[in-house]
Amino acid sequence: MKGLKDILLSGERKGCEAVEIYLEEGEVETIEVRGGSIENYDRAKDLGYGIRVLKDGAMGLAYGTNLFEAETILEQALALTSAGEPDSHITFSKDFRIDNPLVKEELATTKGKIEALIELEKEIISSDSRIISVGVTHSKSSRNKVTLLNNQGVEVTFNKGVAYVFADITTSDGKDQRGAWDVDVKRTFEELDLKKIQEGVVKKGISLLGAKKIPSQKITVILPPMEAAELLDALTSVFTAEAIQKKKSVYREQLGEKIAPDFFSLIEDAKHIEALNPLSVDEEGVPTVKTEIIKDGVLNSFLYNLYTASKDDRTSTGNGVRGSYRTIPRVAPLNLYVKPGTRNDGEVIKGVEKGIYVFSLMGAHLINPISGNFSIGANGLLIEKGELTSPVAEITLVGNIKDLLLNVGEVSSELAFMGTVSSPLIRIDEVMVSSQ
Repeated sequence: MKGLKDILLSGERKGCEAVEIYLEEGEVETIEVRGGSIENYDRAKDLGYGIRVLKDGAMGLAYGTNLFEAETILEQALALTSAGEPDSHITFSKDFRIDNPLVKEELATTKGKIEALIELEKEIISSDSRIISVGVTHSKSSRNKVTLLNNQGVEVTFNKGVAYVFADITTSDGKDQRGAWDVDVKRTFEELDLKKIQEGVVKKGISLLGAKKIPSQKITVILPPMEAAELLDALTSVFTAEAIQKKKSVYREQLGEKIAPDFFSLIEDAKHIEALNPLSVDEEGVPTVKTEIIKDGVLNSFLYNLYTASKDDRTSTGNGVRGSYRTIPRVAPLNLYVKPGTRNDGEVIKGVEKGIYVFSLMGAHLINPISGNFSIGANGLLIEKGELTSPVAEITLVGNIKDLLLNVGEVSSELAFMGTVSSPLIRIDEVMVSSQ
């Protein structure tokens, strides 16, 4: 830590108004099995850091992987300020110190993980004779520690840990062939529900055999948690101050207006105890706060980092996020979720007279954030009188995000945090479905 602080002092001596060091240390273990044996194993450690400086109102960022070269990296960052334009809105966090510990250490051994993955593959392939192949079943566990220091009184550390297992299969009944996948994400490997992955991937792969198109129509659509989160993840940018300021959000003129049903709330809360990685500080050293983006159906707030907050004369919501030590902070959620409703998944489905239960979405990331228009491929099962019945495929959900949010009919009570964006199962009415 002393060596890092020496770099801050060196930057001050060289005329910097602000100097910041973002140090990232991580370890990732990846295991892949196929055919009952290990196909690939990798365990890698990584260390990298970025030095960001502010001189004469202009910013420079340089990065490296050898701390003994930090003085050289500082010089590179300083040199870049001469090519930048002064910007009074560039500010660094001030006077905050905290050590945000890892919520839970991983206890599973490498041997235990390998045995669990081989057993999962075995259970999947033996589940049904129509499963003709299992792809690479793999897991990844990562642990990262970030140290953030600047000469404005910030000295913070925070830790992140995540583990996931992914499995995919191919099924065939002799006439039709389908592919399916499933995944679970938790803080540690031992928390993962491998039985749920097995049941999920088998159900999808077998249920989709013989899938047919359906006539174009407006129909109720059920998005399970993973698919609802995927759709919301594609929408997160429209609720950032950066998108609003650049006029790249469909909601740029609607702050304070009703954009969803009264029961619908969209919340950002990095400190939530059940979050994958509860964080009391963001990645530019600002305390995180609970932000109700949509509150009881009303667009209540946008997400801000320090830069966008300065431009709007607001306070940062603690959503300064870095992709890595190589980048400057942008605006993004750390733990965004939809407020749960009152009925469980089964009860929500039982209430649907006619609809589609979606197994997977294709192209959600292509939603136009400015117009809100979307065209998303999907497959799944028909719902008839509250029961899941025949499979459907090669359908496209078409419409506009504004209408989609207003047509949310119900949100399930079952919420599990699986990443930076999470959601319960969601029912959406009057969705236009067209056959491809």
